[in-house]
Amino acid sequence: MTFATPAALFWLALTVPIVVLYILKVRLRRVPVSTNLFWKQIYEEKPPRSIWQYLRHLLSLLLQLALLALLAFAVAEPLLSWQLSQARRVVLVVDRSASMQASDVPPTRFAAAIEAGRRYIEGLRDRDEMAIVLAGARPEVAVGMNSHIPSLKRVLDALEPTDGPTQLDSAIELGQRLIGDHPHGQIVVLTDGCVNQGATRADVDETPTSTSTATAEPDGDISAEGAPPPSIDYRVFATRAANVGITQFQVRRSLVDPLGYEVLAEVHNAADTPLECRLELELDGLPVDILPLKLTPDETWSRSIEKTSLDGGTLTARLTEIRGQLSADETTAETSSTQPSTPNLLTVDDSAWAI
Repeated sequence: MTFATPAALFWLALTVPIVVLYILKVRLRRVPVSTNLFWKQIYEEKPPRSIWQYLRHLLSLLLQLALLALLAFAVAEPLLSWQLSQARRVVLVVDRSASMQASDVPPTRFAAAIEAGRRYIEGLRDRDEMAIVLAGARPEVAVGMNSHIPSLKRVLDALEPTDGPTQLDSAIELGQRLIGDHPHGQIVVLTDGCVNQGATRADVDETPTSTSTATAEPDGDISAEGAPPPSIDYRVFATRAANVGITQFQVRRSLVDPLGYEVLAEVHNAADTPLECRLELELDGLPVDILPLKLTPDETWSRSIEKTSLDGGTLTARLTEIRGQLSADETTAETSSTQPSTPNLLTVDDSAWAI
């Protein structure tokens, strides 16, 4: 047996003053009396006790010493050998893609994931270690293997979502490398359910639920490296809400007409029911075209549109009059220029992408 805080055993030194105070002889007060006739009789019936006679009733002393020992051992945190062998290495993979900013899980998916991550950190046992990996366009280690809970919480609370995509597979592979050959490795993925192949998607109605996908072999055999592969637990923060959005929007100057340009627009209906909406194109705030759309469930609409412009400007695409469960407009913008040599820059508003 070992102790997480061996220095706490110095509290056992308090047994010395406890025993001293227990056997300490109380000095009697001297009081003048008129006669000692009766006091001699009392003195003969109850003679003064020696120091060691105070130890005749050991029950109270033993209770005090036992209480002190329990407190000292509790602060020292004793660890048995089997507890040391069951120490875990946990990697917390946090999805911080643009879709994590959705508010279908209050207050947002990302905030709910951070709160769940705090609970995982608070649930760490003695000798457990945890690392935090960020799953974005490129996986990143926010903090390496660490058992200091306040530091882990501080790093987790400082995380912010991004406007980019996520690469969960790469982040999970990075987490597996951090765990190495540890026999008790675990990877916890906090995501909104937009997982890659091989993972299980779980939707929630009001509160997030979790799914667990263990990568260990069914018979529990040890891998060739000498340790079982780490288990992968997916904690999903999302609801089954209807969604439609502009998934592609590009503008290119025409190769044959100096005033012409082509627009490639793509709209995807991720809802389970048909939706009707309008795709509106505006150039510097002036209407260019309005296309009514009728989309079946999981339908992707795509079209190349040819237009002309003398001065160029900022071309904006917007989904409006969505008849269904959606109410927010989806907007994206493309910069168009009259100079063929000027590169086309795609400026995307966060609300333009339905993820």
